[in-house]
Amino acid sequence: MKISYNWLQDYVRIKIPAESLAERLTMAGLEVKDCQKVGDDSVLDIEITSNRPDCLSHIGIAREAAAVTGSKLKAQSSKLKAQSSKNTVPIKINIEDKNDCPLYTARIIQGLKVGLSPDWLKRRLEAIGLRSVNNIVDITNFVLLDNGQPTHAFDLDKIAARQGGQKQELEIIVRRAKQGEKIITIDGINRELSSEVLVIADKLGPIAIAGVIGGKDTEVDSSTKAVLLESAYFSPKTVRRSRQKLGLVTESSYRFERSVHIPTVCSSQLRVEQLLTKICPNANYSKIFQTKSPNNKNSELCLDVDIGYVNNLLGLNLKRNEVISILNKLQIHSKPKGTLKINVTVPDFRPDLKISEDIAEEIARIYGYDNIKFSLPVISSAARVNADSVCKDAAKIIKRILCASGFSEVISYSLVSKDKTLILENKAQAIAIANPLSKEQEFLRPDLIAGLLDIAKHNFNHGQEEVNIFEISPQFRREDNVVKERLCLGLLACGRRINDWFRQAAVKQKIQVCFFDVKGALESTFDSLGIIDKISFKRLDSNIFVPGQAATVCMDDVAIGFLGAVKESLLRDYGIRRNNIFLSMLDLESILPAVNLKKTYKKFSAFPGMSRDISFVIAENFTVKGIENSISQKGIATLEKISLFDEYKDASIPKGFRSLSFSFDFRAKERTLKEEEVTAAVGAIKNLLKEKFSVTFR
Repeated sequence: MKISYNWLQDYVRIKIPAESLAERLTMAGLEVKDCQKVGDDSVLDIEITSNRPDCLSHIGIAREAAAVTGSKLKAQSSKLKAQSSKNTVPIKINIEDKNDCPLYTARIIQGLKVGLSPDWLKRRLEAIGLRSVNNIVDITNFVLLDNGQPTHAFDLDKIAARQGGQKQELEIIVRRAKQGEKIITIDGINRELSSEVLVIADKLGPIAIAGVIGGKDTEVDSSTKAVLLESAYFSPKTVRRSRQKLGLVTESSYRFERSVHIPTVCSSQLRVEQLLTKICPNANYSKIFQTKSPNNKNSELCLDVDIGYVNNLLGLNLKRNEVISILNKLQIHSKPKGTLKINVTVPDFRPDLKISEDIAEEIARIYGYDNIKFSLPVISSAARVNADSVCKDAAKIIKRILCASGFSEVISYSLVSKDKTLILENKAQAIAIANPLSKEQEFLRPDLIAGLLDIAKHNFNHGQEEVNIFEISPQFRREDNVVKERLCLGLLACGRRINDWFRQAAVKQKIQVCFFDVKGALESTFDSLGIIDKISFKRLDSNIFVPGQAATVCMDDVAIGFLGAVKESLLRDYGIRRNNIFLSMLDLESILPAVNLKKTYKKFSAFPGMSRDISFVIAENFTVKGIENSISQKGIATLEKISLFDEYKDASIPKGFRSLSFSFDFRAKERTLKEEEVTAAVGAIKNLLKEKFSVTFR
């Protein structure tokens, strides 16, 4: 928003240059993007956040300028008492829905002479980029920029002509447009309306789009002799919908969307009168007709603020009188309450101040963020045992292990298109957005798969061959008519194998990531979380995974996720022209209760160990986990570790079978092992494999 430096001087005596004021406002939270010289004036282009509608005017910025410069606001002349002509044309105001328009005021001004605006008015408007139209329109624009309240002038004779030339009583109707109803707006565009658009109308139809733009049929021009002046409060939500439907942003809609100050609605009628009296001294004014003012709108709020809490929050040591002085600069009245608190009355033009922390922020920005000294946070050594702490610690461990395994963390959007919910077998679980901004944002994501595939596709399209990514984020599903949000881990791997014992060979021969690489990364993660003994993998038949390359991940035999090679058909649906892509999804909230982050240490043996390898052919229906468990349960005291290091299939291996190679590490705690002991142990293992699994040794 553009603000005139000279205009501000009407309300506060600023002794510093415009550039210095711009810097102080920026440091206080009102970012000045640009400061330019325009004639004998300077114009500040200020970025106003959506929670500060009070700053969308020169009066609002003047209050801020007074606070940051330590100046006092100039005393303004008392408000004019509304003049009223005896020849008043009655105005009937009909509001169809008070929620759309809680307050509407209107008055008739006659005896006008439309012409060029005086030089001072032109200079003010043109300095901030507005074109001068005529004296009547310019005054309404001036008031909008001066105090933030939009007003609109309708040509009274044109309204009367629409009603047969009768002026005995004018009826103004504030209602929703009828579907298909049309209006030509002052920019000359014929616009078709819908029931979402709020209009100002007479009995014949719309004469303006409420809070957005006026109509061509009733605009003020050189022939205008009398006007109907409108000043109102329109619902921010309603104005926003109208503006979005029309694809139109105006100075008025910008302010109504952020909520105008209720008391300014009526005072703006008097401000227009004050300015018009100087330009058109022969004008006469009707009384102000208005609807009943809404109750408790922008009412003042009282808060009890603890000075100690504010100081602790900001890292300061302000005295109570210092705090009161800072708040008084912002026209926030405060008074002592007891020895440690103050009672703060929030002015009704500051609807953004609702809690003590808001008051603390006001104190900080006027005190000066640059005046707050840097300090280290207080670190407590108390043990963290709550669920949130366990969740955060577990998430850190998961990220560390996966990054060490060659994966990179990503973050994807929480909203997806309808076609990207196809991973769900039960479509009723998908949660639709009531008012999606686009087709790409129609549903809350039911899982992390769509986001991971989109990121992989983006990388593939930019020439990245290896994509190994993970995400820890919530998914959203409808279960038993309740929307449930659950924290999940998503994993995607594709490309050449990483971080294995054949690293160089993998690079040269382009050995691809396989099912067991991803499974190994998950097992390393489970091991670090202290739950590896509870985890098992079971064969999974799914419509999204390649048969024989998918598994259900279970904890204590309860499914907590899945892992598999994605089918080519699903990849094509996502526009991915690649194969050999592996996906995994885990429900972290099912895992967290079992996480054991306490580490125990055992004494290691100082004596050397021995290793033996065994290769055998076994039926495919036997799992590696089952084989390892059976050998472990054999109870061989010197067996320290079992590791699978190879799986092999070719024409020499019968169909339905595979060749597995295990490495067995043996070690005694108190002595050096003898060769015959290890040979006996290996023999026992082979006997077990032959008897229980009917293996054939290679």
